[in-house]
Amino acid sequence: MRMGTALVAGIATLALGGVVTPVASGRVRLRPCADVQMQRKHSTLLATRIRTDYECSYARTKLRGLLHNGVDRIPRRRAHSGRWGCTLGAAAWTCRRYARGGGQTRRIRFVLTVQVGDSTPPPPTPLPTPTANPLQRCVDLWNGDPVNRGLVGYHFYYHHSIRRFWVYNLPSGRCAFIGVVPTSDPEYGNDGEVSVPGGGWAFLTDVPELGDTKVLQGQAPANANATLSADESVKLD
Repeated sequence: MRMGTALVAGIATLALGGVVTPVASGRVRLRPCADVQMQRKHSTLLATRIRTDYECSYARTKLRGLLHNGVDRIPRRRAHSGRWGCTLGAAAWTCRRYARGGGQTRRIRFVLTVQVGDSTPPPPTPLPTPTANPLQRCVDLWNGDPVNRGLVGYHFYYHHSIRRFWVYNLPSGRCAFIGVVPTSDPEYGNDGEVSVPGGGWAFLTDVPELGDTKVLQGQAPANANATLSADESVKLD
């Protein structure tokens, strides 16, 4: 919580109006009550050391009303007004209802502390949600097929010296692996594979969805985004 200057205002005495039976001798003993906390937009008001000759439930409710608008708006003493008012002593506030006839009234006393700043801790910063690469599905499909890797992957790596692939998703959702090879390659336009729905792989020239495979093969160097390793596995950049 960002804390500001704590203002300590004294014990307040709140007095409700009404007729009070005179006390034969001595002062009325004030009962202690639980603290009252008021949360405002930019500050927190805390009334402590509450003492009163009212019932605590009433006194605490009255305190909330008097503190509702902040320290600057606590009603001040107005004798014979029939209204509540408060005075600040050396270390405490005293609030009471000032009877129109000027008779003795009961009171509530409290120490007021003001904490400047928002007392609510800020919510924790959420961890960034990792963004999954949609092409990882294609790579997992390739790496999870040891037969294709051992045959076609081996052929690509050792017979065609393919080290880089352009991996992307076709509109149909099939995975395309287009090898990076020179135009002098004897199988230029067919150096790559496309996944087959339901399992398996097809060479480029067997997939009409690709269009002109030689043009596609020529675009692979500029779009390469994965590496073919000696163990025939593929890893995205």
